[in-house]
Amino acid sequence: MAEYDDQARIIAFLDTPATHGGAPVERIETHGAIVFLVGNTAFKMKKAVHLGPMDFSTLARRETCCKAEIEINRRTAPMLYRRAVPVTDEGQGRLSIGGAGQPIEWLVEMARFKTRDLLDQVLADGRAPADLATQLAYAIAHLHTHAARHPEAGGAAALAAIINGNMAEMDAFVPNVFDHAAARDLRDGSLAAVEAHRPLVEARRAMGCVRRCHGDLHPSNIVLVEGRATLFDAIEFSDDIALIDTLYDLAFLLMELWHANNHQPQPALASAVFNGYLAALPRDELEMQVDGLALLPLFLSMRAGVRAKISARMNRPDAARAYFHAAQHDLRGAPAHLVAVGGLSGTGKSVLARVLAPGFGRAPGALVLRSDVIRKQIAGIAAQDRLPASAYTPKASAEVYAMLMRLAARALAAGQAVVLDAVFAREDERRHAEEVARRAGVPFEGLWLETSEQVMRTRVATRAVAARDASDADGRVVAAQHAYDLGPITWMRVDASGTPADTQAHAAEMLARARQYD
Repeated sequence: MAEYDDQARIIAFLDTPATHGGAPVERIETHGAIVFLVGNTAFKMKKAVHLGPMDFSTLARRETCCKAEIEINRRTAPMLYRRAVPVTDEGQGRLSIGGAGQPIEWLVEMARFKTRDLLDQVLADGRAPADLATQLAYAIAHLHTHAARHPEAGGAAALAAIINGNMAEMDAFVPNVFDHAAARDLRDGSLAAVEAHRPLVEARRAMGCVRRCHGDLHPSNIVLVEGRATLFDAIEFSDDIALIDTLYDLAFLLMELWHANNHQPQPALASAVFNGYLAALPRDELEMQVDGLALLPLFLSMRAGVRAKISARMNRPDAARAYFHAAQHDLRGAPAHLVAVGGLSGTGKSVLARVLAPGFGRAPGALVLRSDVIRKQIAGIAAQDRLPASAYTPKASAEVYAMLMRLAARALAAGQAVVLDAVFAREDERRHAEEVARRAGVPFEGLWLETSEQVMRTRVATRAVAARDASDADGRVVAAQHAYDLGPITWMRVDASGTPADTQAHAAEMLARARQYD
């Protein structure tokens, strides 16, 4: 009780403008912290509470967590996290921030940012930068790739504990918020999914997929700093929450974007972040994560379940029920499907593939496997980096297509729909794609985009100037491709001479017509 009384004194001290040279103070309070906003600085004080895994009940514990918060969050937001600083007792009733006296409290000192720049607000206001998906994907992939591995943590037992914990908290809100039978069915279905995938869960732990992740990766913990998506406020107080499978970490943001209970749903953004994340990974990580996609429905459902119980606790019953229904839906998933988008360089394959992806399969849409990206991952360079013309040998291309088909087969086996994006200039390449679908027992649709050589030349030239794209194609490549013997084209031919919207409309019409006769 004495420590809590000390906090009341410290709150009054931090809330007083005189403490900060007369600058006005704005105060924000959450269940675990109080943030004092002063000028360009934010002081975050952890409350002396013990709420489940959040234990700030002693001064020593708060000091440890403040220092850990600085260290952990500097991985992604060094420009925001300045230092852990004590509130000190200087004697004679005088307190100081970072003084020479006895520390009686600890604060996290941060650079202040505008709340309107939080991702949830940016999305709600329709102010997302054009490359937001790429920014998010790269930031998360970079964090996960460099995060410390913890094979001793996570695993099936940890997943079951989260599921049972969700159910225990939901029980307190039956029947006013949640239906008892539906909640039990969700728990039982989730536990059954954990058991069914136990070998994969444990294999991923052994391979190093359990790492010190963000742990709380939702839009309110992402902010635009000078226009760049920046991850902050990662979990520092609980290894049970932070030491998790990387796909479970990613699933939080994907679930929020896909369902978006606080703003307009963003399926295209969710799909783009999902595919951008995988494209940003090195080759060995990519193959490991594709195999792990079998766990994605469970992970999305668990994340929605966590938000459901928290929303109920915050007296937001409508949001709680919406998240609960999302958890039910994501756990059920949807059938897989394989779509191949082929055509010579400059026909608009990649644009169409990105647009089609959210409409196929389960959340967050189809996995887009693009030959241009795969080629760079094989070479061990970033997708936007250039490869010399000498790297485009028949042997190298054969390796690219082999990996493309291998990843497609593995993703389909994991239950994820796939959109292939490649030239597919050879008849045997097109047949191979169809064979992958046949062996997986999923529907296949092939789209062949075509337009004039002049349109293709114009597009590749514009692409090279306007943006750093994974494709290295230029006018010489377009000219060379027009000399190819393509063989018989049996896929649906799509007129790609108009705008991307025109191409999408033509493709959608052909896909709908094809399904009428399936």
